[in-house]
Formats: sequence, structure tokens, C-alpha cells
Amino acid sequence: MEFNVTVIVTVYNGKRFLREAVQSILSEEVPGTEIVVIDDASTDGSLEVVQDLPVQRVRLDSNRGFPGALNEGLRQFRGRYVTFLDCDDRFAKGALRWRVDWLARHPEAPALAGRPASIIDAEGKPLSQFCHVLREGFLRPERLTLGFFQKGGLYPVPLWNYIFHRSLVEQVGFFDESLKIACDFQYLLRVLKLIEIPVVFEPVVERRLHGENLSLCQSEGNYQLKPETIAECLRILAPFGVSPTEWPLWEKGYVNT
Repeated sequence: MEFNVTVIVTVYNGKRFLREAVQSILSEEVPGTEIVVIDDASTDGSLEVVQDLPVQRVRLDSNRGFPGALNEGLRQFRGRYVTFLDCDDRFAKGALRWRVDWLARHPEAPALAGRPASIIDAEGKPLSQFCHVLREGFLRPERLTLGFFQKGGLYPVPLWNYIFHRSLVEQVGFFDESLKIACDFQYLLRVLKLIEIPVVFEPVVERRLHGENLSLCQSEGNYQLKPETIAECLRILAPFGVSPTEWPLWEKGYVNT
């Protein structure tokens, strides 16, 4: 069977949110969609909650971490395009369809960037401190480039914000498994060494903050990047000529609080 687009979902002990994430993909009803769920040796029976859904389920024999699970997804996917969804997030309504439709109208584009749709809590309710009104003066790029980041530009870097053509993925290769948290950021920078990514400022994902996010920690209701996240990002950025001057949460780079 030929697939137009593959959505890779990686999960490690994410039973609580996984079914909701997968159902947000299925609700799009986009023809030619393949969903690949990679279970990184979970101990909570994560795959049990999607065993009745039309998805490809792959369970790893041992825990390989975020990049290892992503790489297994890249080995499995069969679509012309590939995008990603964290097991604790949800696609915004229409997020897959508008991107597939845009790519159909722009067959020359090897990739596409969108934007986050909203910030939600563990129960799926919008977090009031993230109202998603564009910050005054925020200038989103029409095309994302390596130079944009080298000049201090801020834009969401998580994988789910992007969709890639298979030929580009084959050129870029696999995720760096020596990284534990920010391998998606490094992957994006590797992509940007090769191409520019057009930006369509339409919503993609409802990002869930729940206190157990991989890259964030919570203190008195506030979220901030973990020290180990910052350390890994610093190690990633230097070879690409990027010198960060501040570390705001990416959510706060373009919304009012």
C-alpha cells in the first residue's frame, strides 16, 4: 500500500495520553495517512491503549531513548512525507489536512513549518497564562533558514512543527543517538544546512504541559527548561554558528503571557 503521509508517534510510559494523541490524527481522515507508533520499551503497557486502532505498532526490546525511537520510526515509515507527534500532545483540528493540501499545491517544497495551536494542561484544558495572542512586534519569518537562528531568531523547533519530504529525510539521515533531549533541534539545524523551510503560520499542535515533559521542569506552576536541556542545546548549537543570548521557553517567544 502506498501512503502519502506518515505520522510517527514515539512513546515511553505515555499510556495516559497516547490514545488521545492517536485519535487526534485519525480524526483528520486524510486519505493515505499512515500512523506508526514506536514504543520505546515502556513498562506501563502503553501500546494496549491503541491496539484496537488502525496504526502500525512497533515495540522496542530495550529502551533506546527519544532519538533511538525516532530512528526506528524513520526505518518503518512508508509515506511520501513524514511528520511527528509527541505522545502527550494533540494535533489541532485540520492540522494534518492543511499541510498535506499545501504540499500538494507546492510539490517543489521539501519541507514545511507551521506553528503551535495552543498550550493545554494534563486534562486538555487551555492554560490561561499562554493566551496565544501574537506578541507585539513578533516578526515571523516567511522562510526559516540557518541564518535566522545564527542572527538570534526565535521559532519553535520541536519536530511536530515540521513536515518533511522522504527525499529530504534520506539526505539528512538519522537522529543523533548521543543526544538525549534536543535531538530534534539538532536535526532541524542539519536540515537548514541543506534547504530553507517555508513557513505557513497556521496551527499544528496543542502542546501539553503536565509536569513530566522531557525538556521542561515545573516549579510553583511555572515551566522552565531543564538545566540538562540547556546544556545539550549549547553543545548542539556551537557547530552551527549559533550563539544564544537568552533561554525563554519557546512558547513565550511569540505569545503574550
